[in-house]
Amino acid sequence: MLGMVVTEFCEMVETAFSPELLDRILMRAGLASGGAYTAVGQYPHEEMQRLVAELARETETPAPALLEAFGEYLFPRLVEQHPRAIEHCDSLLSLLDRLDATIHPAVRRLYPAAELPSFTTLVREKDRITLAYRSSRRLESLAVGLIRGAARHFGRAVEVTLEAPEGAAEVRIHVRLVR
Repeated sequence: MLGMVVTEFCEMVETAFSPELLDRILMRAGLASGGAYTAVGQYPHEEMQRLVAELARETETPAPALLEAFGEYLFPRLVEQHPRAIEHCDSLLSLLDRLDATIHPAVRRLYPAAELPSFTTLVREKDRITLAYRSSRRLESLAVGLIRGAARHFGRAVEVTLEAPEGAAEVRIHVRLVR
């Protein structure tokens, strides 16, 4: 997992909850890194899973809801740090349609060791898009949060639904513009 993602998660916990809560989850998670992260480091994704699980336990909030909230928090931070990555996108749907073609290659240039999910556009219409999401990490809730954060960036309201057939290798993410 990219260190930048983990450090942003820790900042979100500090901001949304408290520094004390962050300290507790870092201590209780039993992390190989000891909870010392740098933005340029690489960490086992299991550490992020443990942090989310501990936060879920502490806050009595389901882990998928926390990941979604983190995605919403993370998107504007990514744009702030890497504005050129989305400068060619004039709308939410154009951004989503180009994830694997332009956004992820830009991420790989910055972070060559990044293990990114893949997104394939299955349906693209004027007010909707359906994406096939593939990732061994199954962080589709984080993807939904990032989509919601991107929608806010473009000034759009969206409905986002997941379709995850039992045993399927991919999750379908349906995004519909509301206004």
